[in-house]
Amino acid sequence: MKKGVLRNVLIGVGIIFGLALILGMGVLFVFGDRVSDVAWDKDDEDVVSSVAEVRLEIEGGAVEDLGGDSDGDGGGSSGDVGFVCSEWQPVQYSLGNFFENIECLVYGVDGCERVRAVCGSELFNLDYDLGGVFEIRHSLFSGDDEIEFEIIEENVGTRERAVLRTEIMLDGLFDVGSLECVVNTERVPQLCVAS
Repeated sequence: MKKGVLRNVLIGVGIIFGLALILGMGVLFVFGDRVSDVAWDKDDEDVVSSVAEVRLEIEGGAVEDLGGDSDGDGGGSSGDVGFVCSEWQPVQYSLGNFFENIECLVYGVDGCERVRAVCGSELFNLDYDLGGVFEIRHSLFSGDDEIEFEIIEENVGTRERAVLRTEIMLDGLFDVGSLECVVNTERVPQLCVAS
């Protein structure tokens, strides 16, 4: 009798250990590329300069230092001096896997009186060096007329994907067959290519 209980306990412990190992490997697989251990000599000016550049947030052609300095004493250094960029280029990205689901929720005598539209897309930041805020506009069109839109702001890191989804509810009189979702890019992080 005791051998059977001991055997069951050992099997249970083995299963728990195995699940914990699989879960740990899964977490490392999913989040492993986001974790990096960087070691450098504090006096290495190339590394300090690149770290200072990474701390810059670039929006619409403006450069803003996010504060602090490269040596951590709070007193400012040459790495904190803003620079003027003469040429900006949007990061490379792809926008695809579009989907839409448009349905009439309330039918009236003259047609559809309440519409629910779900518009979506997948954004992939292809850049290896810069992530940032993307603005994507999901619009609902009836023929050539835009009848409603929503702009989604999403912070997408380097080489990351984001699925963007908008739900639009409208009351009125609609021909559901003429409604369609349209996706456009409003803003993309900008990379300085010449200073």
